[in-house]
Amino acid sequence: MTLKPPIGRPDYRPDLTRWNRAGLTRFKYVDGNAAVWLEELRLGMLAQYLREIDPEDREPEKWRDLFLKAPSDWELTKSQAEYDAAVAWSDILPEPPATVETGGARARRLIEQYDRQSPDYAWEITRAFARAAHVLLGHLDAYANEGYLRTATQWDNLRRLAAMVNYQPTPPASATTT
Repeated sequence: MTLKPPIGRPDYRPDLTRWNRAGLTRFKYVDGNAAVWLEELRLGMLAQYLREIDPEDREPEKWRDLFLKAPSDWELTKSQAEYDAAVAWSDILPEPPATVETGGARARRLIEQYDRQSPDYAWEITRAFARAAHVLLGHLDAYANEGYLRTATQWDNLRRLAAMVNYQPTPPASATTT
């Protein structure tokens, strides 16, 4: 993949960093959202619900980026129909796309999968769990940022960090008495 500069901007250099660049006020430790976590849960359950399939064909890593490859490059030992017959829960084995899935098409598929209302209670519980994981990881991300002076926002955490380097804040001159 070759990155080309915009028209009229030969001096333009694209930003190739994804997160945690120098000068940011927050670190980003969590890379995902509820739709991504739902996909990870679906892949994990697919490994559990495939019956009479070789263990190496049940690994989530084999299925994670499967649709991003051409069907001729898939490293599966059985046909799609055999996998459809072997799965005990049809919601966790999606239909393969007609063409190779791009990153944007994958993101749209994950969002549609997350937004889809299902009469299946197990799928709805899985979707709720993915949402809960997203919320909890957001709190974990915020809490992890409280460990550095530059990114801490809570006064108690700032006070503890300052005490670690033996710093005691002094009041402004107008607040002192003689």
